[in-house]
Amino acid sequence: MVGQKDIFISAQLLIKHHGDKAEDYAFQKMLALIEKDDAKGSGVWLSIMSAIDDLRNVELQGKLN
Repeated sequence: MVGQKDIFISAQLLIKHHGDKAEDYAFQKMLALIEKDDAKGSGVWLSIMSAIDDLRNVELQGKLN
């Protein structure tokens, strides 16, 4: 099982390396694993996509304050 800390670290790295395309990258990875019937793997990528969204919302809130 992948922990929340690892999910957020992965999300941060994807944002750093892929910028605005980080969520698209994670989505493509998730789709590839769905096609392979890998429910656990695709679930991890779904969690990473959610974490990317969370991190971007936190960043946006910081800019608004």
